[in-house]
Formats: sequence, C-alpha cells, structure tokens
Amino acid sequence: MTAERIKGKVALQCDLKGCHDGLETSSGDFTTALNEARQEGWVTRKRDDGWKHFCCQRHEEMDYRGQSI
Repeated sequence: MTAERIKGKVALQCDLKGCHDGLETSSGDFTTALNEARQEGWVTRKRDDGWKHFCCQRHEEMDYRGQSI
C-alpha cells in the first residue's frame, strides 16, 4: 500500500509498477480519504499480506495478471 500524509491529508500513489499517478485527498481521516478516492475511480484490493491502491480498474486488473506499464 502506498499511502502517506501530506500536510495532514491522506495521499495515495497507484501501486501498479510503472504508474506514477497519485491522488492527494482533502481529508486526514483514512476512511474518508478512501471514499473520496473511490469517487475519483480509484480501486483498493487486498493482495498478499497487504492492501494496494490503483488509480483505475484497468491498473488493478493489470496488477492481478502480473503486468506493468
């Protein structure tokens, strides 16, 4: 999972190898930030022993197949 805080707000980075897309949310609360990301088309999936964030459904599918950009 690539999530961090920028000035107290949650920021996500797409976890597909080769994608450099990111989203800075307007919330410091992680659950609220995830809901905001989903409204923007982001997808979150549990993979292996952690969570991954993807900027779109296509990138989630590419990661599942082991593809990269």
